[in-house]
Amino acid sequence: MFKFKRALFCLPLFIPLCVRGEEIKYGIGATSNHDVISLYAPITKGDLFVEPTLRFSETRSSNVYGEADYKSTTVGVGIFNRTKKGENTYVYGGGRVGVINVKSSYSDSWGAYYSKTHGYFIAPSVGAEYEFANGFSIGLELAYVFTKLKYEWNGAQISTSKSFDAKKDLIARYRF
Repeated sequence: MFKFKRALFCLPLFIPLCVRGEEIKYGIGATSNHDVISLYAPITKGDLFVEPTLRFSETRSSNVYGEADYKSTTVGVGIFNRTKKGENTYVYGGGRVGVINVKSSYSDSWGAYYSKTHGYFIAPSVGAEYEFANGFSIGLELAYVFTKLKYEWNGAQISTSKSFDAKKDLIARYRF
């Protein structure tokens, strides 16, 4: 399974190299929603861009009854066709795929408990971005996300789930 995840992440990085006639532009991007931080690395060549993504969050809480820790990591990649619609305006469409891993633990006077969640997502996506300075842009992306997850509690698999959710992200990018 690990080799599949590595291939899923690495293979699309080479797609822009196959498009002839345009220079490759690399970049960085970020978005933040509540406690979740997402980092992007757009690779653009012509109308095509590939965007590896790392999303993570970590939360700790405690009260008189116990302590809880929550860590979530998502690694994915998006492949998009980007079209210029105005002097500084672009629209794009494509999709994202990736893997999700969540670990949580809880301890109280009765003992310690932990859970693991892992799975994948597929997200057809559309977006628009406005380049307000040389290489700097701000964009809005909308996605319809299918997620499949497996849950484990103290080492035993207890359930699986499938879900569909609409998602929006405001993404700041810089391409150089």
